[in-house]
Amino acid sequence: MVKESKTNTNDITAGCSIEFDNKQFVPMLDKDGNERIGMRGPLVKYGMVTRQGKVLTIRPDKVEVRIEGRPYNQWLKRKELVNLTVL
Repeated sequence: MVKESKTNTNDITAGCSIEFDNKQFVPMLDKDGNERIGMRGPLVKYGMVTRQGKVLTIRPDKVEVRIEGRPYNQWLKRKELVNLTVL
């Protein structure tokens, strides 16, 4: 099941700040909320995390975003901007 965006992606303009759910590796937790540790270190899974970013470039099918905490820009498809909020 895919979450619906709060804001239409057509409202995005270059230079605006946005907040959205982004897929990335997050720590796996046990039923008590503690991180799970394996033989090689902490276990991770692929999950959704709310991130903030700034829109740099807009194309009809993609948006270039500078996500806070990352040293590079990322091209995202418009449908990948889940729970989008324009700040």
